[in-house]
Amino acid sequence: MFFTSHGDVIKCSVVERFNRTLQSKIFKYFTANGTRRYIDVLQDLVNAFNNTYHRTIKMKPIQVTASNQTHSASKRSLIKYSPKLIQQNTIVRRKYERTTFDI
Repeated sequence: MFFTSHGDVIKCSVVERFNRTLQSKIFKYFTANGTRRYIDVLQDLVNAFNNTYHRTIKMKPIQVTASNQTHSASKRSLIKYSPKLIQQNTIVRRKYERTTFDI
């Protein structure tokens, strides 16, 4: 099964994360049921993923529509970073950088 898109809408990291999550769910299914046949439940696993709340977009993927698509994408890009721990003009220790003949 291949998921593709054209243009730069979906980045590789997003798709790779989805693939990793789906693979994890498939392996959990293998362990729980003692079988290696996943084709019968693949659609159920994808539906479960789409109906699960994602904290990045603050909603379920199935709830994303054309009208709120840009809103959910902007939520994803507005990640809050903590303030810098080191202020400007603060004296700090610096790691010694070795040169060619240092031991």
